[in-house]
Amino acid sequence: MENKFDRQYILDILRPIMDPDLGMSIVDLGLIVEVIIAGANVTVDMTLTTPDCPYGPVLFNMVESTLRRDPLIDKFSLNLVWTEPRTLDDLSDMDRLNMGLDI
Repeated sequence: MENKFDRQYILDILRPIMDPDLGMSIVDLGLIVEVIIAGANVTVDMTLTTPDCPYGPVLFNMVESTLRRDPLIDKFSLNLVWTEPRTLDDLSDMDRLNMGLDI
């Protein structure tokens, strides 16, 4: 079965979701760890900036709501995963500039 969309499509629909604390896209922050597509079914693995992130439930619900509303997605699975701790080195140059950091 041919996919109706690709990984980039999923990242694009999730990109408007902002981390409330940092004011940056969860996609640009690298919080979307994995996207697996099988036909119209999607599995998304996401992480948080820290295990005790106070906005974790809000971000998870926003991603879930975005995936649920998309007309191309039939079924989805959203998983919270823990990866290596993120550092400032993981940020894009644009994100570093937005945070007032040197490139």
